[in-house]
Amino acid sequence: MRGSAKTTVLGALLAGWIFLLPTHFFLSYNRESARLHGLLNNYLVLTLYASELVMFLISLWLLPETRQALSSTWHRLNSRQRRGVKALGLGFLLLGLTQLRAEFPLVAGLSWVKFLALSWFALSLALLNFQYLPSLKRWLVSGLLGAIWFQVSLGWLQYWRQTELIGYPLLGEPHFQAWANLATGHLANGATRYLAYGTTAHPNLLANIVISFAFLSWWLTPTRSRRQTLFFALTSLLAASSLLITHSWTAGLVALSGGGLWLMRPRLAALRLP
Repeated sequence: MRGSAKTTVLGALLAGWIFLLPTHFFLSYNRESARLHGLLNNYLVLTLYASELVMFLISLWLLPETRQALSSTWHRLNSRQRRGVKALGLGFLLLGLTQLRAEFPLVAGLSWVKFLALSWFALSLALLNFQYLPSLKRWLVSGLLGAIWFQVSLGWLQYWRQTELIGYPLLGEPHFQAWANLATGHLANGATRYLAYGTTAHPNLLANIVISFAFLSWWLTPTRSRRQTLFFALTSLLAASSLLITHSWTAGLVALSGGGLWLMRPRLAALRLP
């Protein structure tokens, strides 16, 4: 496959992964056997999230480049560094073997496999040839902006309607019912309303994710046209509006501290540390 086509596929997969990160889509396997003292324990349910599936696909897509980069790096290591890498690999193996002695070995083993997959995914991205980076930025920013617009728009619809838009099977939304014990907020007139979840597991997650994504999108595009700057500003306002429908104090602190650092970035860049 040509380099440009391979970069396009990789960019689309990364954008999809970013878009799916805030979602609560997952497949579960042993729900009926994941009960402790008669009560369902979510920590014992074997789950595979949609974002994890895309992460596996990206790791497979980058496998030839990762193997080549690892081989090249290995030949440049001295004997002491190689012993350190082997010790690290042995540590990973021993960590996996200890999962067999856990009270719930299947759940613990799956967690270990996911940890290995995440480590390999991070390594693949770290070793990614930097020639991909300029062309990948556009895809990364598209995933960030798309996630913000989707999550906050869905959140506003949930907050306004006080019910889910379509439901879990298609959007991964929680059930806005009394039995679901969802987070609520109190208005100035004393009324109680369900807070917005988007497709996340909690309103705090929704707000913190979209605020963080907004800062990341600005950071990844230091040079912008006037039209792009206007669209980014509009997206940032939309992300900030999530504070109204989630009542998240932590996200508010993240927005204030992040905004302050962003405004001070010219002075911070001029600092010379001893």
